[in-house]
Amino acid sequence: MISYEGYQEDYAKKHNGQQWDEIDYTQEIEETITAKVLVDKFKERLSEKDILILEKRMYGEMLEEIANVFERNS
Repeated sequence: MISYEGYQEDYAKKHNGQQWDEIDYTQEIEETITAKVLVDKFKERLSEKDILILEKRMYGEMLEEIANVFERNS
C-alpha cells in the first residue's frame, strides 16, 4: 500500500516533476451559488412569460418547442 504523499511523489516522477493537485470542490460550490444568485436577480426583472421561457431554455428545450407551447395556449 502507498501513502498519499507517496502517491504524489510517484505521480511527480512519472510526469516530469508536475505536481498532482487535489480538486478544490469549494470553488465549484461558490460558483454554483453565485450563479444561482445572479440568475435569481435577473429573473426578478422578467415577466412570468419570460421566466417560463428562460427556465425552459435552461433545461435544454429548443426555441421551436417553446414557441409551440405558447401557440397552443393562445
